[in-house]
Amino acid sequence: MSQNIKKIDIKNLLKKFTLNSTNSYRTEKGEVNKTNSHIENVNIDFPQFEADGLIKETIDQVLPKSVQDELDEIGITPDELSEMIHFDSITIDDIESITDCGSNGENKKIVINLVDRYYGGYEEEFDKVEVFLTKENGEYIVSSIKFSDGTTIQCNLSESRKQKIRDSISLSEDVEINGYSVLGIKGQRVPVYWNNHYLRGFKDFLDDVKEALNLYPSNALNRVLDSGHFKGIFFGHHRDAPDGMDKDETWAAFAHKDEYIYYNVGGGISIQTILHEFAHTLDYAIEPVVINSHFTQHDVKFKNLYKKYKKQFQQAFDDRIGYNSYSYPEGIPYVEEFFADVVPIYLQYPEELESLFPDLYEYVDDIMHGREVKE
Repeated sequence: MSQNIKKIDIKNLLKKFTLNSTNSYRTEKGEVNKTNSHIENVNIDFPQFEADGLIKETIDQVLPKSVQDELDEIGITPDELSEMIHFDSITIDDIESITDCGSNGENKKIVINLVDRYYGGYEEEFDKVEVFLTKENGEYIVSSIKFSDGTTIQCNLSESRKQKIRDSISLSEDVEINGYSVLGIKGQRVPVYWNNHYLRGFKDFLDDVKEALNLYPSNALNRVLDSGHFKGIFFGHHRDAPDGMDKDETWAAFAHKDEYIYYNVGGGISIQTILHEFAHTLDYAIEPVVINSHFTQHDVKFKNLYKKYKKQFQQAFDDRIGYNSYSYPEGIPYVEEFFADVVPIYLQYPEELESLFPDLYEYVDDIMHGREVKE
């Protein structure tokens, strides 16, 4: 097979161009170009495609010359830019523009259209993002990425900033911090930190956090976030968990008092998991009967509700809670876990909860809206 022509990936072969028997191809803009290369000389790396389940796109040939010249000027190739962003199955479809930003004119903003590439060559549009580059020691690095929904992820943090994050959520010195985002939820700022190689997983997690925490009434959200104790949410690997946690176990998440929540990237995180863990921080933030303890562990009324319903509630919502009957056949094992499983049901299926367990619904409703729990 001849190797003297430019390699064309499968997207450009099947989508960008229509090859015909006269050895010419038509671009998407309708331009007709002639080539002396026979179709059999097009080099498609099928073994790599089969092994990786996705194709690395070479976009040089579809970039406007002005954009390509600007990339050359700042010393970055499209492939290098793609590597800087680390988007898992997400790849660059095209680069729309490169502009100067910042007072010194050295910082750059690159507007990029991204696509989600699936096994078999199927793809769909993912997002349009703004990538901000900062010049450090003569080279450009990605400092932040802004998504179309306004979410911004900060990257390439200074070592001092990383150390502050480690200290605030009790992480060991060797835990790498890839970046963070501050989410605006009901007028509150929720910091979310990240230790995960791929931005796609982190962006999906941020979307889930926004969806979950927006379900909480403002009063409940404010109790935690206004306490002065809450440091944020961390999204990382179980091996990097704070001291005292089993670093070999694939657990989903845990909440440390009302200070922070740690989610394991490999633990099967869901909206329900996020709601459950935030319920633990709320349980700590309610005026505690005992300092540094769950309120519900000491509240007589809730303990009575727990004894009354721990089995019935589990059976009613078995497929929607963490402490299901398959793993815990005797019912939800702890009063604080009962509360953290009831809260997501209250937030997602309030009418069903009120219909089946009206006194349990009433208790949680009082907590959520800051009313004194009725005896």
